[in-house]
Amino acid sequence: MSYLLLAVLCSASIALAFRWSEKQQMQRLTLTIGNYVVATLVAGVLLIYRNSQTPIFRTHSTELFAVMLLGVLTGALFFATFMVYQRAVGSKGAPLAGAFAKMGTLVPMSLSLILWRESLSAFQYIGLGVALLAMLLMSVSLEKLDWKKIHLLLWVLLLMGGLADFSNKIFQQHYSLELKEWFLWWIFFSALIFSAFTQILKKRSWHWADLRWGLVIGVPNIFSSFFLILALNVLPASVVFPFFSTGTLLAIQTTTHWIYKERLNSQEMWGFLLAIGALFLLNF
Repeated sequence: MSYLLLAVLCSASIALAFRWSEKQQMQRLTLTIGNYVVATLVAGVLLIYRNSQTPIFRTHSTELFAVMLLGVLTGALFFATFMVYQRAVGSKGAPLAGAFAKMGTLVPMSLSLILWRESLSAFQYIGLGVALLAMLLMSVSLEKLDWKKIHLLLWVLLLMGGLADFSNKIFQQHYSLELKEWFLWWIFFSALIFSAFTQILKKRSWHWADLRWGLVIGVPNIFSSFFLILALNVLPASVVFPFFSTGTLLAIQTTTHWIYKERLNSQEMWGFLLAIGALFLLNF
C-alpha cells in the first residue's frame, strides 16, 4: 500500500504543478517537453543503476525488444492522450474533459477483472462503485453538464487514457519487474520525441520559463509510474487504479483548499466524503 500512496502523492503533485502553470498562462506543450526531458534522464539514471546491480541486458535479453515496443506504444498513448485532452478541453470544456479523463480508470479496472479474473471482496466491489461516483462528483458540475456535448471525442479520450494506464498492468503481468526502468525509459523517451516533433512541426516558440517548470514536473512524473508499477506487483489492478485516481483527486482537492483557500460546493463535498469512504472500502 505504501507504493500506491507514493504514486498518488506524485500524481497529485503533477496535477497541482500543471494547475499553477495554467494560472501563469504557460504553454502546456513546452511544459510537457521539459517534463519528458527530466523523466527520460531520471529513468536513464535508474536504468544504469539497475544494470550495475543486475546485468539485465544479459539476463533478460529475450524480453528487451518486446518491452521496448510496449514502452514506445505506451509513450505514444501518453502523448496522444495529451493531445486529445487538449482538443477536448477546447471543444467540450475542461470539466467534461477532466471527468472523462478520470473515468478512464474504468478501462484498466474492467480489463484486469476480465482477463486475469482478479478476485475482490464484496466491500471492494462496493468501493469501486463509490470511487467512480466520487470521481464524477469531484470532476464535473452535474448542474452545468450539457449532455449534448458528450460525443465520440470524449469516449476516445476515456479509452486512450485508460489503455495508457493499462499498459503498466500488461508490463507487470508479463515481464520481469527488473525491466521496469527499461520500460519507463522507452515510455518517456518516445513521448519526448513525439512532443518535440509536434512543437517543431507547429513552429511554436520556446519559452525558458515554461520549459524550466516542465523540468520540475518531470521528477514526480517518472516516480508516479515507477511506484504504480510496484503497487501493481503486490495489489490487484482493479483496486490499484480506482484507488490511484480517487486518491489523486482527494489529494488535489485537499491541497487546493489549503493553498488557494478554495471552498468546496455541496456536490464536491459529497464527492470528497465518498472518496474517503471508497479508499477505506478498497482496503478491505
